[in-house]
Amino acid sequence: MRSLFTTLCNNDFGLPGHSVIKHMHYDASGSDQSICGILYQVAKTTTIGILDKSGFLIVDLRPVPRKFRIRSIIHEEENDRTISFSKEDIIRFVNDINDTNEIHRESPYVVPGCMILENLWNYWNISKSAQQMAIYFHAPVIADDQVTLVENSEDAHVEGYVGDTLAFSATFFGENEDLTSLKQRCIS
Repeated sequence: MRSLFTTLCNNDFGLPGHSVIKHMHYDASGSDQSICGILYQVAKTTTIGILDKSGFLIVDLRPVPRKFRIRSIIHEEENDRTISFSKEDIIRFVNDINDTNEIHRESPYVVPGCMILENLWNYWNISKSAQQMAIYFHAPVIADDQVTLVENSEDAHVEGYVGDTLAFSATFFGENEDLTSLKQRCIS
C-alpha cells in the first residue's frame, strides 16, 4: 500500500500548488502492470489512478483554498474507541512516502489522508476481511487529536469523529462484491 502512496507523492501531475485529498478508494488486488496517471478532471477535482503489485488506488484531489484554515486546538477526549496520530508518527510517515505538503510538516500537523486510510485498513482487517475500502474526508484531523471511531459492522462502515465533527467515513467491501468493475473501468 505504501508504494502506491509514494508513487502518488513522487509524480508531478501539474496540479496547482498543494492539494488535499477529498476521497480515496483502495483495492487490494494488485497487478504486475504498473499505471499512474490522471483519470479525469471535473471542476476543481483531479482524480488520480495508481496500480502496482500492492493494489489499486484512486485519489480525488482538490487544490488547497487560499483561506484554508485549520484549527489548532487538539481534541483530547479519549475513550476505548479512539485513535490518535502523534506529530512524530506523521513526520515519519510523510518522510517515508516523500509527501512534501506543508500542512503535514508544520503546526498543527494535519494527518495525511493516506495515513488514515492505512490505519483504518489495518484496523478493519485485524478481525475481518476486506478487499476494497472507500474513504471520504470531511474535516482535517490534526496531530494528537483523539478521533472516536464509530463502527457499524452490519454495513462494514466506520466513521471517525473529532468531538462532534465528522472527520472521515469509510466503507469496506468484501469478497462477495464486484471487485473488478471500478478498477477495470479506470485502467481500460
